[in-house]
This record gives sequence, C-alpha cells and structure tokens, in this order.
Amino acid sequence: MTEKDKPRIRPVSDDVGELRRRVEELELENALMREVVDVVKKDPGASLRRLSNREKTRLIDRLRPMFSLNCLTRRLMIPLSSYHYHHARAGHDKYSDIRVRMRALFKESSSRYGYRRLHHALDLRVSEKIVRRIMREEGLVARIPTAGVTAPTGVRPRQPPTT
Repeated sequence: MTEKDKPRIRPVSDDVGELRRRVEELELENALMREVVDVVKKDPGASLRRLSNREKTRLIDRLRPMFSLNCLTRRLMIPLSSYHYHHARAGHDKYSDIRVRMRALFKESSSRYGYRRLHHALDLRVSEKIVRRIMREEGLVARIPTAGVTAPTGVRPRQPPTT
C-alpha cells in the first residue's frame, strides 16, 4: 500500500472539548443520513448538497428536538430565511375540517352529489371554487346516472317457439 492509498485519519486530540465537539458533529452527520433515508426516501449515500430546500426543511423539522437550528442550517447549507420560508409554506391546511365533512357528505350521497349540491349541503360560507378545488384534490367525482332502457308499451317481447 502506497502513501497515497492509505486512508487519511485526523490525529486524535487530547483536548476533551474538541473531542466532544467532534462527537456531536459525527452524531449530527449520522442522524442526518438516517433521516435522509426515512423522511426524504433517498439513497443513504445521497449528497446533502443535492437536496432541495424543501427536503432540507423537512429534515431540520425532524431533527430540531435533538440539535439546534443554527447547527442544522449550517450543516445543511440552507439560509435561515429559506428554512423559515419553507417551514411557513408547509403549514396546516385551513380547509381540513371542510374536507372531512365533504368526504362524509359525498359518501352519504352514494357519490351522487356534484359541487353545487355538495356546496349547499355543507351549509358553510365557502366559495364554490373552493368546493370544486377540494373535490378535485380529494378525487370526489359524482357518478352520472345512466338512462334506463324501457320497452315500448303494448308490444310483447318475442317468445321462443315451443315444441
């Protein structure tokens, strides 16, 4: 093995503070790699630089109880302003309670209510455009009744011949 092929290992320091800092750094790196697999569903060897800011924000939110925000943003190379922007965008859905009621009403109607009737049945003050958008996002498509075939009156159906 030549000098070039040998792995480069940092010399171990006797300073306790430096060793603790190094342990924290390695724990952070290990936690980030585990979360990349769990949260972002990427390859364990994926580069942290190639993650989008939205994915980095999701990682930070998961690791925030264990590590400081400053430490995480520095390690992931994401500006604090970008983190706060994506964190605010990933907020709660203000129509979540309406979604639940719409799904229940739609199921009760045997998938027959369209957006107009569903809007009226909600009995809430919400725009019809919102109702249509939620129906589209939830995949609520009203079944259209098919026209039944009726036989003309007075005409008897043809009977098979008797032998």
